Amino acid sequence: MRSLQILFLVILCAAFVSGCSAVRKETAHQHLLSLSDHSLIPLTLKAGLIEVEVVNTAQTTQQGLSGRDQIGSDGLLFVFNQKSYQQFWMKKMKFDLDIIWLEDLRVVDITSNVPHPHLPADSLRIYSPKVPVNGVLEVPGGTVQRWQLKIGDTFDYSW
Repeated sequence: MRSLQILFLVILCAAFVSGCSAVRKETAHQHLLSLSDHSLIPLTLKAGLIEVEVVNTAQTTQQGLSGRDQIGSDGLLFVFNQKSYQQFWMKKMKFDLDIIWLEDLRVVDITSNVPHPHLPADSLRIYSPKVPVNGVLEVPGGTVQRWQLKIGDTFDYSW
């Protein structure tokens, strides 16, 4: 009888521990897509902890930073449902940007020191990454150099 109680206790503990150590099935990217638009989240990179605003709806990704006087956080993170050659332009931008092109929070391309426009909207340059991406982080111009960010660096996000 005593050995059955011990066996039952061992099985119960094993079930509890396996449930606690279950692998998280949702990826960071999937979680970012599920956040409320304009959520502020912390990201960690080699330069330290930053706070970014997440935009993940068609309307807010189209609006981006157009018309703003400043970002309001360390950056604006665009999160897309699938990887593609995203296209960005600087329509109605009031300050210069660095554009960090991401695949699952890993830097795959960088466009530095993009000037705010001095031309009519129909003459603006379109910026696109060299590879398909599912995220874009816009930061003030010069930030990539200040953070010493390189292709292959990753941003860590825990939720």
